[in-house]
Amino acid sequence: VGGAAESLYSEKGRLRLVLKQRKGFIKMAMRHGADLVPSFTFGETDIYSQVSNTEGSFLRYFQEGVKQIIGVAPCLFKGRGIFQYSFGLMPKRHPLTVVVGSPINVTKNVSPSNEEIDEMHIKYM
Repeated sequence: VGGAAESLYSEKGRLRLVLKQRKGFIKMAMRHGADLVPSFTFGETDIYSQVSNTEGSFLRYFQEGVKQIIGVAPCLFKGRGIFQYSFGLMPKRHPLTVVVGSPINVTKNVSPSNEEIDEMHIKYM
């Protein structure tokens, strides 16, 4: 859900979610009557290494600028190779734990109000 904004915070062993202001997926689910299934994967930040891009650095400034223009933040990352493990584009071998919650029933509402969206968003979080 966090998209480009969340990708900039990716750091090994550390997790930062960008979810509080993301309500578009809730609105779409309500418009189409699609149930929401909360899910989360632990360990995602450990399968790739990202070049350090602390807030205030030139790299972070550049990434934020590109994100504003095209909607995607360019991330410099490395994984492992197919026959060697020091560098490559394949994900590193690291366990991922996926947790899936119970579905949240969503009633179809073609034009939900902001209050209804906020209420459903609170249920999801």
